[in-house]
Amino acid sequence: MTELNKITFKAIHPLVSIIWFIVLLVLFFLVAEIVQTVSYMSERTYLMISLTTIILIIGYIVLRKQVKKIEFIITEDKLEINEGKTEVQHSILIPFDMIKDYNVYYMLVKKMGYIIRIKADRNYLYYVDWISLSRNKKFDIITYKEVNRILKNKAPEKKKITLIDILLLTYAAVPWIIMIVGILCLIWTFYYIFSS
Repeated sequence: MTELNKITFKAIHPLVSIIWFIVLLVLFFLVAEIVQTVSYMSERTYLMISLTTIILIIGYIVLRKQVKKIEFIITEDKLEINEGKTEVQHSILIPFDMIKDYNVYYMLVKKMGYIIRIKADRNYLYYVDWISLSRNKKFDIITYKEVNRILKNKAPEKKKITLIDILLLTYAAVPWIIMIVGILCLIWTFYYIFSS
């Protein structure tokens, strides 16, 4: 297998995703407060569904606009990272011997995307999330494997799990925890209603 000289993918910074999640929680709390002022149950339901849909659509559009095109250009002794949304790109040169540690890993479920973290003079984080993933699943898997393979070959024994990785994986678990707690609450509610 020949080594690629250039790998291109789309990604966002994980911090954008975390801030988006916090803003969504605040907005959902506000929707719940607004909905409680309405006295009729059917109007509450319509209002809650409408406001939640609007918030999610706007959130998706905002998150979609944060996606950047990332290019990894690999030479014999350095990695060049080009970041940008348009033709004007920000370029970063990292010699492979300056990489302190790195990690490339899937989130809890592959469909959630994967993280590329390279620590040199600072941490370079790229979250190839479910919005950024291309429609070609094979391309995404090849990109993931190529980035992982190249970093493993060029910076051997520098793959490490750091606190940032643990925090990002914990953040990735939050939707699953909320879903499980919601299902348990629903089961408990049905049990309470029908056991009385």
